[in-house]
Amino acid sequence: MIYITGSSGFLGKYLVAHLKREKINFERICFRNIVKNKKINYRILNALFKNKNIILIHLAWGWMSEPNSSNHVSNFKNSKILFNFSLKNNFRKVIFLGSINEYGSSHLGPLDEKAKTKNIDTEYGRKKLKVTKYGLNLFKNSNTEFYSLRSSYIYGPFQRSGTLIDQIFKNLKSKKILRLSKCLGYRDYVYVGDVVRAIMAIVLNNNKKIEQGIYNIGSGKCIMIKYFILKILKKLKFKKNLIKFGALPERKEQKQNAFFLVNKKLKNNFRFKKVVDINHGINLIIKERKLT
Repeated sequence: MIYITGSSGFLGKYLVAHLKREKINFERICFRNIVKNKKINYRILNALFKNKNIILIHLAWGWMSEPNSSNHVSNFKNSKILFNFSLKNNFRKVIFLGSINEYGSSHLGPLDEKAKTKNIDTEYGRKKLKVTKYGLNLFKNSNTEFYSLRSSYIYGPFQRSGTLIDQIFKNLKSKKILRLSKCLGYRDYVYVGDVVRAIMAIVLNNNKKIEQGIYNIGSGKCIMIKYFILKILKKLKFKKNLIKFGALPERKEQKQNAFFLVNKKLKNNFRFKKVVDINHGINLIIKERKLT
């Protein structure tokens, strides 16, 4: 049985839709119902995991829009609770959604899983790394397989309100000026469907000899945020006079130089196929948004 935290989030919704299409049994976990007033209700926790042969997919992570919030400490603590419970109850696999931010901000070019951490700028990145390290240490030499799937920046049609792509489509519809920062940073954008495929490749694998631990999932390229936006706007035929770069201050988020994640380990061990390129990904977004 598959259990999912964060099933109501952007990635979680796509994963749930995939599981339904493939008719794979799963259950959602709402951690807010388990942790109340900073106390754990183990009665609920024990009742949830009534099945054997459990695979836990841990996607939940609060305060994503506030990368320097002190609340990321709670994300770490909640993850520890789940991991400890998973070990005690002999879960078969635990898959944690890590982040490119765990590598920090000072790299250039391609990054594989052996890349060192350099200058993590946010509490989000620091706590994601802390969860990965905790899981690697906790599940070492145990019966539970542990995977930290380090994803680059996930994009797709229906991201939460206020995110870049959501904002672009809303402004296009209302014909309002799109005010942005200079957008001169770089991002490795990976399509949401590719991350779902990577998760499922790990879920469906039954070869216990395959290496556990950290696995990258990215596009294999990086692009300046400004050019990524212009690619979308060009396909949407958005008038240039309605775009104002530099109208807003830079957001306090993880800096990223021109580096990107390499998926070679995922490809070699799980036969993961080529990811969706940015042009095709943008076409998929436009197609999906027009259908609704």
